[in-house]
Amino acid sequence: MAIAQQPPGLPSFDDDHETPGTPRPYALDERTGSLAVRLGSQVFAPVGSLATGLALDEVQAGGLGFVGSVELGLTRHLSLGAEFGYSLGLAPSDCEACESSQLGGGLGATYHLAQGVALDAWGRFGLGVRVLDVTGAGSKELPIGEELGARTATASLDGTYVGFDVAQLRVGAQFAPVRGFSVGPWLGADVGVVVSQPDPILAGTPVYAQVGAGLSIELAPGSWGDAAPSARTTEAERIPSPALPHVSVSSRSHAHR
Repeated sequence: MAIAQQPPGLPSFDDDHETPGTPRPYALDERTGSLAVRLGSQVFAPVGSLATGLALDEVQAGGLGFVGSVELGLTRHLSLGAEFGYSLGLAPSDCEACESSQLGGGLGATYHLAQGVALDAWGRFGLGVRVLDVTGAGSKELPIGEELGARTATASLDGTYVGFDVAQLRVGAQFAPVRGFSVGPWLGADVGVVVSQPDPILAGTPVYAQVGAGLSIELAPGSWGDAAPSARTTEAERIPSPALPHVSVSSRSHAHR
């Protein structure tokens, strides 16, 4: 009796065959060449010193303020920009008369983990300058001149302190419910050295740090408008239409018994 052959034109069940999927194109590049503006709140705690023998938290227990930035996209993942901030200090418990305000700014680069999706995780590194104005702190006996036997002298703590931030670090995430508008939290730390003090008796180049957090909103006008593909999409990012998958057909001949 003859065994029927598999009908021609159908793939054999014994053949291993993988059908390639359609490559997913890159998301529309809405960052390259576009400006983004970020505005938000900040709360921070000070660490370190303002001078030899003078801790930063002796004149400022912390602060509340706002922070903003303007960035220009260089690629779909990288942008360069300027950051600025202003805050009012909180008085320490042992210096209720202390008042302080702080103005700072810097330049830095921001790396965005993703682009064209609802959640954008980012990190920033920058350099900057900050100015701290202190009033009501009075004076304090501070050590001067180790070569003179570490004598002490009375120094006025009121005035303007200038610091150079050698590292401004930020990490955050922005959620975009609509194109061109996003909101999200951030964490950060600024580390620097004091380069100018109001009283010559204040000595040293002490190191300080400010650890902060906040909530910000971001506006990206370049993303507003229709969602048609942008001319900024490069040839390398355009995915060609995939060819039709090749289906292998095989037949098996069986011997007649």
